[in-house]
Amino acid sequence: MPRPGSPDESGFGFFPFSRSHILQATMLVIVLATASVCPAQQPQLAISAPADGAVFNPGQTITVTVTSPANVSFNSVGVIGEGPFGLSNLATAVPAQFSFTVPSNALPGKYMLTADGTTTSGQTVTSAPILVDIERPDLPMGLKFSSSNVVFAAAGQTTRLNVFATFSDGTVLNAGRSSYIVFTSSNTSVATVSGDGTITAVCAGIGSVNATYTFGGNGVQTSIPVHGPSSLVFSPSALGFSIQTVGTNSPQRTITLINGSNSPINVQGVTTTGDFSRANLCSLLQPGATCSIGVTFTPTAVGIRTGTVHITNDSCQASLTIPLTGTGMSDFSVSVTPTTQSVTVGGSINYTVSVTPLGGFANAVALSLAGLPSNTTASFTPTSISSGSGSSTLKVTASSKTPVGTYTLTITGTSGNLVHTKTATLVVNARH
Repeated sequence: MPRPGSPDESGFGFFPFSRSHILQATMLVIVLATASVCPAQQPQLAISAPADGAVFNPGQTITVTVTSPANVSFNSVGVIGEGPFGLSNLATAVPAQFSFTVPSNALPGKYMLTADGTTTSGQTVTSAPILVDIERPDLPMGLKFSSSNVVFAAAGQTTRLNVFATFSDGTVLNAGRSSYIVFTSSNTSVATVSGDGTITAVCAGIGSVNATYTFGGNGVQTSIPVHGPSSLVFSPSALGFSIQTVGTNSPQRTITLINGSNSPINVQGVTTTGDFSRANLCSLLQPGATCSIGVTFTPTAVGIRTGTVHITNDSCQASLTIPLTGTGMSDFSVSVTPTTQSVTVGGSINYTVSVTPLGGFANAVALSLAGLPSNTTASFTPTSISSGSGSSTLKVTASSKTPVGTYTLTITGTSGNLVHTKTATLVVNARH
């Protein structure tokens, strides 16, 4: 026999183990091999009928057979049923049979049956459970959820609603556990729904959960609106601006962001489109915190102008869009030079009144004057400015009866609904 560490008889190398090592290894292999071919241990108590998941209708009788595959003797055996079934009578041996009648008003769904027994040696044994499926043999005429809508306040929040089925015989049953009902979500980014109808909030938005009852190749359906929770809330939901002259800036208006979640939200970017600009950028918002975004409207053309504020962030609402509207208008301005003139009683002076178009304004502007002292005359040459751009000479003549003093003249330019005024000072001096 080769020694440990010496060449073996085959001449292919060293033999590192003794005879005792070989014997131990052989015994281990035999034990493992024996274990691998031994059949699995038989249960002491089992429900052999009906089959797991078998379907029964209200009014039918379910015969439950209990056996001992391991051939254990029992002196007491019974069946415990979930829901409408309750406890069976007791048998004194196995195999044994028990009968349950499905109530006519049993709610559709799967119910658990379990066998319990006491062996002749006094051991308590419980079988593996089976499920029996109680279902109506007909299609309901309609379905209806127990609520009109679902509104979630926070992500992860759950709710489970009842679904009532109305059958042709007038019976109304909560069919939410029925195997014939399938629940689906129209928008899983707003809410998800599990097979048992549990709805889980995901994020802000509006979706729906649908329940479809299918039997005999036909089906009926109902749905319920679902409102997901808002993480980042903005106010107002849209921003409108007053009429603004083309090329000029409106007063700034404010959008307020609120972190309505339980976690910090990082506002990653705020951008605008259209004739709108923004200021006062937000950054990190702690739960419940707010920040403000200022928006200014600068129309580039006449008419209704639209745009958006787009907010990106790291919440489940990856982006928010706030609509913006405003109206651009064309206009004109009026100026007077010089702003102050002095005239001697019996003399005259001239002002130059200019009209400047704004935003493509090109309409005629009529000129008028108010505030002259008594016994004083004035005239515009020309009396209106055509095409919205140009100037007119305002000549003021003081008569010998014009009272000496300082007066404020108001010059008005009018074009349709557009009216603008400008003031100038007239000083009337006595003749020396």
